[in-house]
Amino acid sequence: MKFYEFNKHEYYALILTIDEELAKRAYENIIAHLEDEEKDISPDIITEEQALERYKKGDIDGCDTVEEKINDFNILVRSFKEYVTEGKEPYVALLIDGALY
Repeated sequence: MKFYEFNKHEYYALILTIDEELAKRAYENIIAHLEDEEKDISPDIITEEQALERYKKGDIDGCDTVEEKINDFNILVRSFKEYVTEGKEPYVALLIDGALY
């Protein structure tokens, strides 16, 4: 389980998955098509603590307090672990660029 931060691409994203290939697939499926020059750029791998700090700063639907954001983040991480174990979802987009709304 790794946290991939797409901060050198057209749109920002924070994706939780198991490898870079799946992270890039998630980006293309959820965020935006990767241009040829972007396909060669690796997203940054950050720690869970760093991912949580970014998540706490995000505008999260249904979360009005930092505590709610922490709880929501932990639920998403636990759910991802279950998804992978059950073979359901190979990735979870935690944060998406606000320009896409």
